[in-house]
Amino acid sequence: MSLNSALLTGISGLTTNAASLAVISDNIANVNTPAFKKSAAEFANLVASSGAKKGIYFGGGVNGTTRQYISQQGNLQRTSSSTDLAVAGTGFFMVAKTPSDPVASDPRTFTRVGNFTTDNAGYLKGSNGQYLLGWPVDNTGAIDFDPTDITKLRPINVSSATGTASPTTTVAISANLKSSQTLNVNTIADPIPAPYVAGTYDPVTNNMSEYAANPNASPQVGIQPDFDLQIAVADSKGGQRNLTIAFLRSSTPNTWYAELRGVPADFNSTDCPDGLISSGVVKFNSDGSLNLAGTTLFGAPGSSTINLLASDSALTTGKRYASALGNAAQSIEFDLSNKFTQTDNVSQLISQSANGTAFGNQVSIEVDEEGFVSAVFDNGSIRQLSQIAVATFTNADGLNAGTGGLFTASSTSGNYILNTAGSTGVGKIQGGNLEGSNVDLSLEFTGLITTQRAYSASSKIITTSDQMLDELISIKR
Repeated sequence: MSLNSALLTGISGLTTNAASLAVISDNIANVNTPAFKKSAAEFANLVASSGAKKGIYFGGGVNGTTRQYISQQGNLQRTSSSTDLAVAGTGFFMVAKTPSDPVASDPRTFTRVGNFTTDNAGYLKGSNGQYLLGWPVDNTGAIDFDPTDITKLRPINVSSATGTASPTTTVAISANLKSSQTLNVNTIADPIPAPYVAGTYDPVTNNMSEYAANPNASPQVGIQPDFDLQIAVADSKGGQRNLTIAFLRSSTPNTWYAELRGVPADFNSTDCPDGLISSGVVKFNSDGSLNLAGTTLFGAPGSSTINLLASDSALTTGKRYASALGNAAQSIEFDLSNKFTQTDNVSQLISQSANGTAFGNQVSIEVDEEGFVSAVFDNGSIRQLSQIAVATFTNADGLNAGTGGLFTASSTSGNYILNTAGSTGVGKIQGGNLEGSNVDLSLEFTGLITTQRAYSASSKIITTSDQMLDELISIKR
């Protein structure tokens, strides 16, 4: 080996180990950077081919390259923000530089850094200034999913969900009517026992709703019921509508007159005089169980559904809301099959439940494992807004790294494949978590020591070569 070659070898050692030191320093500096991906210096020897032909070894020194560990996941760390996101497994968030809708010519940028917050327009924006992309969910819950078309993606906006309400569609009632209830004065002699009011029950001319609308009228009008059930339901705008089912024992065995009424101001006065929505009978079998086939309270025998119509509806199969409410149509099914009985116990409501919710305001954002971003409202309802797009690569370690934890595809990484979180080969989304860096400090400090020693040894090669050259020059003296 010539002295000149030795000097060059020493210099290559200094240069390569200095580069290794830069890599290690960068790793250590970013140990607390979310989703930081470490790199490592790799060394390869160089041999001068011209020297090998003469049978004399001429060392070419050392060559250094940098290897990225992008595919190696860091530990997930719990945070207090539901919009902090991490991919547990393979995949990258797809992000855009602006909150405008993507076009086919836009650059594709990817990241594992998931510390998203809402900007002043409600878009999810990362600390690197990029906007999170996903497939929007429409009001019916449908998603226009096409992993091959970037223009189907949209920046995710979490303020797009306004206050929401869900109308009642089902009411379940469990109750008992007393089988030995004293008959109204229609069927018994005077004096009139309290609290009954004289008169003959007629759903048109002398009904229980008329009595409820005029309880203090003199002379008394209408018929006072034997028992009332109070029911609260939600309309299409989230308002609460109070309904009542009133019962009056009939002289026919196991039969009760029944009326469904609402607050008169809530309904069209022509359709529902005094708030009367429907009337009929409720029948029971001899064992006290409900005879639904003989029950006509909700219309035809066996029916259990009431149709409430918008005020401007031209339909005749239903009762219209008052125009001042502006409600949309809704159908309510009354489920009386669960222990609605007639026994010789006191008339009482045992339980009732109704679906639907009152108007609610958005209070928080949730993200599930499949990447659905949902708005949560204070009435308990949840509305899906978007599904996060997750990109995978054949060789993620071959991505081009940029500032802020951003990556772009390269010929080494292969092109991206978009899919939904949790699908085959794609990691799940963890809301309220951030991925930590994948730097191992113990390995980095060990590498720091060996790199320093290697650098020192390389400098020693140069010193020794200098001394040998000095000896060579002194021969002439």
